[in-house]
Amino acid sequence: MTMQALVFNADAELELSRRPVPEPTEGQVLIQVERCGICGTDLHAAQMLSFIRTPLILGHEFTGIVTAVGAGVENVATGDAVIVNPSGASCGECSSCLRGLTNICQKMMDGDSYGLQRDGGMAEYAVVPARIVHPRSESMSATTAAWAEPLSVAYRGVTRSGVGTGDSIAILGAGPIGQLALQVAKAAGAEERLVVEMSEFRRQMAARCGATETISPADLDPSERFFDVVIDCTGAPAAVNTDLELVDYGGKIMVIGSNTSPVTIDNPLLAQLKEASFNWSLCYRDDVEFAAALELLESGKVDVEPLTTAVMPLSEYADAFAAARNAEGAIKVVLDPSA
Repeated sequence: MTMQALVFNADAELELSRRPVPEPTEGQVLIQVERCGICGTDLHAAQMLSFIRTPLILGHEFTGIVTAVGAGVENVATGDAVIVNPSGASCGECSSCLRGLTNICQKMMDGDSYGLQRDGGMAEYAVVPARIVHPRSESMSATTAAWAEPLSVAYRGVTRSGVGTGDSIAILGAGPIGQLALQVAKAAGAEERLVVEMSEFRRQMAARCGATETISPADLDPSERFFDVVIDCTGAPAAVNTDLELVDYGGKIMVIGSNTSPVTIDNPLLAQLKEASFNWSLCYRDDVEFAAALELLESGKVDVEPLTTAVMPLSEYADAFAAARNAEGAIKVVLDPSA
């Protein structure tokens, strides 16, 4: 039995191919994938070959129905709707895990993340360890569930930044993570919420999702005011200097956006004078941030419906990826491998 799968091949190109349907071994489950979101990591996979293994079935934002279970699996059963935490396979033994930092498990970073180093969810079926799946409630749609992974990323970053009641925040970048960080910060009590974004479409979406003000970088004057917390979701090397200009004295900068290029601070004295705290956030912890993200989706405190630009069949992956790259027309494009 074969299945359709979107493979990032050894030539760093996407191709739709037929693959054998995998079989779950001990401790694993086979999932019929219903939805898989396209992440910025997927869009820029060719620039991340030091981190992404090839050939590989892409996709780490996925959800579906369990169709088979391996020996020893007790937490889920055939027919259960589940959401996959692709970064949940922490080893529990490395120095990071022993300090509770399962999100930066050294073994996982070295090759145990699904959709990045192991085959992921851009296929009709996927096999994953049963311990990294969470139950999906009947009230949550598959499309909403596909947002759990990126929401977990945003939740960890905002939580680590210390945003609280009455704080002022500036969010740079209003792609999927920026839009989610905005809603999480609002739920945490942030009073003033500025979003800095080049795309007019994404600025309008940010206003709909709770920004008290939106502005284009071209119109931004960092000398006008400072913010308690600056959350950088751009992944742009030069943005750290804007972060530094916007942050208040004694404030905190939280970088969520990924970047593989060198970063230069133009005015290190300003950083020192402000005693600005630079922080980076990666992924999330399974038992804390991922679980919290599910609660936010369940409660409706974070609304992802307006952020879902389109749901498209896996067979239309080329159009889907092109749509996802269009900042003036898309926030998140979701693939439907079951279509």
